Amino acid sequence: MPIRGRQPAVRSLARAFLLIAVAATGLSVPGRAEAFNSSAWTRPQNELWALLSFGRVVAGQQFLPDGREIAFIQGLPDQDTFVDESFYLQAEYGLTRWLTFSAALPYKRIFIERESFFTETQAPGNLYFGARLGLFELLQVRVPVVWSVEVGAWLPTGYTRNLTPSVGAGNVDFDVKTTLGAGFRLASWLPMYTQLGAGLRARSTAFAFSNATDCNVTSDVDCVVDAQPNFGDELMYLAELGATPLKGSVLVFGKVFGNFSVLEPEVGFTAANPIPTRARFVKVGVGAFVYPLRFFGVKYGENVGLGAQYFSTVDGQNFPRTDDLFFALEYKHQF
Repeated sequence: MPIRGRQPAVRSLARAFLLIAVAATGLSVPGRAEAFNSSAWTRPQNELWALLSFGRVVAGQQFLPDGREIAFIQGLPDQDTFVDESFYLQAEYGLTRWLTFSAALPYKRIFIERESFFTETQAPGNLYFGARLGLFELLQVRVPVVWSVEVGAWLPTGYTRNLTPSVGAGNVDFDVKTTLGAGFRLASWLPMYTQLGAGLRARSTAFAFSNATDCNVTSDVDCVVDAQPNFGDELMYLAELGATPLKGSVLVFGKVFGNFSVLEPEVGFTAANPIPTRARFVKVGVGAFVYPLRFFGVKYGENVGLGAQYFSTVDGQNFPRTDDLFFALEYKHQF
């Protein structure tokens, strides 16, 4: 449990926050950059949580390295010329009450419309493995907040990194994230939660887990030269506020999150293969989860949830100006 030694009502509230906070952060994999995907809460011991989601991310504009906004494809200023329609599978398992393992794998489907032709790529993207440590649970400190630290790695799954478009950058990345969370009530019928997070993504130059194809840039429209650039490390951040009325059967929330390249964005990405080497972006969005069978007291279906989220890239440098829509099916099981 995230909060131990409290009154029964508080423990029930903590369980609701645990479920909701993980669900609310679980879908945050927006388009071309993996976002802050951790939570302040660890999972209960021997609990398995899974989320299957579909996302549609589109862009007709892009942010230049200096922050100015232009058309994504210069000859097509009024169209959504970048479309990412991908599936995501995520899972978490509580090994102990203070240690949670997590994994995520997308199947990427990316389409780009250019002035005279159309390109698309489909393949598994970057596989994520992570471990989240609940510090107050580990230390058995009884406080009304939770605090976690998560370390993880993003590993390419053997895809071809220099296709246009590619499903990933092709290099190995490492994350270190920390998040604070708390539950509270604005009224007796309105439990709420909030969490704040920050992290660092170290973007390595290890490309061993992806491949490259020979490319003739004068004749081949579906690939670019394999440059293996020096990616800039990124700071990550998250702020989230949510409400869970009707005894946790409904969740509504708002969220702000983003990445900030430590190195100044200087060279823009190629619209045919929109993977920035150094990017900065801010996304703002809202979402909701519903657990419909809880209304009817169905014992074996109360842990089934349906979710939807929408995010918009409101500011950025060297990054597509995307609108992100996600739909999800969630399930958890206690062994």
